[in-house]
Amino acid sequence: MAKLRVQRNGDKKKNISKIETAFLLIAIFTILTSTYLFYHKGKGSGCKNSISKIIRKKPEYYNNSAIYLIYYLNMTCRPLVDYETIRTYPDLRIIFLFTPDHSDADIQNFKRVFNIDGPVDIGRMDDEWYSAYLKCNKNTWNVNLNFFIFVINGQIVNIKGF
Repeated sequence: MAKLRVQRNGDKKKNISKIETAFLLIAIFTILTSTYLFYHKGKGSGCKNSISKIIRKKPEYYNNSAIYLIYYLNMTCRPLVDYETIRTYPDLRIIFLFTPDHSDADIQNFKRVFNIDGPVDIGRMDDEWYSAYLKCNKNTWNVNLNFFIFVINGQIVNIKGF
């Protein structure tokens, strides 16, 4: 009978250690998942918040607009996202903002290559827009992306990198 009691106590110790191990694994998984989501959500919201602040300063100008932040001009393998579709909407303002280091000739060549015609606003990013661009373009591969920002009724609907 003494042997049975010892075996029962041994089973309880094994069960407790299995339960503790399971809780430890769940805790580690939760911490890793939370860290991952916090990092990526924070990065995305920093980009969106920066752009929202700029849009709120001139709501009538940016209302119902498609904004392209252009850093990389040679986009033969990455054409303009949704440009052919959005140019068919007459009430949509199309805005191209280039980084300050591009020359007028670079911008004219870009317009010619991608057949950008009609009523579009073309300018260069000021410090505020360039800062927002850098927040959106945080990546570990050092790839300089261009961005498409779709604004409807003063609210950012979509941000796409291309």
